[in-house]
Amino acid sequence: MPKVAASILAIGGLCAVLGSLQTWMTVEIYDDAWQIPPALDALLGVACIVVAAKLAGSRRWAAIAGIVLGAFTMLSSAAWLVYAASNRFFAVFIILGPVGCFAGTVLAGFSVVACDRAERARARLASQGLDIGL
Repeated sequence: MPKVAASILAIGGLCAVLGSLQTWMTVEIYDDAWQIPPALDALLGVACIVVAAKLAGSRRWAAIAGIVLGAFTMLSSAAWLVYAASNRFFAVFIILGPVGCFAGTVLAGFSVVACDRAERARARLASQGLDIGL
């Protein structure tokens, strides 16, 4: 489950980053307040990708961070989706960003238990002298 959650969270973060890049390359935004969501999407998307890389290693802290970052990225990209759609700007990455982040957040929540099991197994191996750096 952690690897599936990590891949979906990374895809959601990637869609948020690519949606921001697509916005910056094709649209001129005149309202200063609406300059913030694409930049926030890009930053949170990169953070989702980094956390997803650690979540693939079944780290409990990464699952919890994935829940938080995925939720914030979903909210930010959903706000940007509403604004973009209301101004007749439809783009695949802007539409898929909130969906991917929502799915990644839910799956990261489900993977916390599996990450706990993996960390307990790593601790048992380390206590027996079999710490191999996982």
